[in-house]
Amino acid sequence: MDLTGLGGILVNLYKTVKEDRDIQRWLRLAASYWFTVTIVFPFVYGSAVLAGTTQGKAIAGAMVTTSMCLFALYRSSPLAQSLMIDVPKELVEQAQDHPDTVLIAGKDAEKK
Repeated sequence: MDLTGLGGILVNLYKTVKEDRDIQRWLRLAASYWFTVTIVFPFVYGSAVLAGTTQGKAIAGAMVTTSMCLFALYRSSPLAQSLMIDVPKELVEQAQDHPDTVLIAGKDAEKK
């Protein structure tokens, strides 16, 4: 079994990651996502089960809490500030007609 090719690939990948700051920032964001999921989900799930909640409700609560934490990480990351959240056109049109709609615009949006 020849590991020379695999070794060369790993060394080149390491050099690329070491030199490219954007890749490092994205890897740091992915690591913080992973850390958040591995801490928040079991904590909320375990707390709910110990409190006497059913398994399904405990899993649902842990999923909702974890997704809220991930969204907070996403919004606070400078990398994600320029990314768009895709929403179907029909939902946007429905929301614009509703009187209680609040429009949230990014930094680059025109001020009215």
